[in-house]
Amino acid sequence: MKKKYEWLIFDPTQWTVLGAHFSNMASQGWLVDKISWNYIRYQRCEPKILEFVVAIYPELKAFENADKQKVAQYISQEVNKGWQLAVSKQNIQVFYKDPGLNLEPISRSFQIDNINAQKKMETISSVLLLAVNAWNVYGMFPLSYTRLHSNTGVFGMIFLPALLVLLAGHLYRNVRFHRWYRKAQQDSVYPAKSMRWLKRKGWLLGILLGVLTVGMFGAIFLDAKHKSFMSVMVLIPIIL
Repeated sequence: MKKKYEWLIFDPTQWTVLGAHFSNMASQGWLVDKISWNYIRYQRCEPKILEFVVAIYPELKAFENADKQKVAQYISQEVNKGWQLAVSKQNIQVFYKDPGLNLEPISRSFQIDNINAQKKMETISSVLLLAVNAWNVYGMFPLSYTRLHSNTGVFGMIFLPALLVLLAGHLYRNVRFHRWYRKAQQDSVYPAKSMRWLKRKGWLLGILLGVLTVGMFGAIFLDAKHKSFMSVMVLIPIIL
């Protein structure tokens, strides 16, 4: 097997944990070669002891991708110092080097500023989505038995509160980062979690989103197929 995947939530605030984990994976013969928001892909290589650094550059603006010219210039600047580029994804740049090489450090004076700017966009989106979803949940009350007459009605009673909890949790984590950022210095490091925590978070969120997605399409399919009130999903609480 030449490829390996890890399912997790990629959190840029955990750059030190991720850098250490990439080093550990390289020592086992797996070099990171692709990053997504919910997984990391590795390519088979000879086991090596390498030092990894995760840099967040450039600053992302609302509804825009990372400036390709700035990304290219930044990567060129660090490669000219002797660092090797492992993977680049939008404003996430992962470099590595042999620990024995005495190279000029990766420029990261902008790190927490860029992450804060990214978190601001997420916070604004979370607040808007949370407000809309809270209004939708409020509109469910008082509960009516007519909602149990269709699968989509039952699914809505499950989906909307679950989405509200997810959005509230995401907003809470972003607010915590903003509060830390106000007191932080340029060389400060955000309190680290662990790779186990990131993986568990990724699996739990993935399973939850999968269940909700399957449930949504299942409810629509059942209602469309029977074209009448035949609520199969109302049996879910009884089964559980």
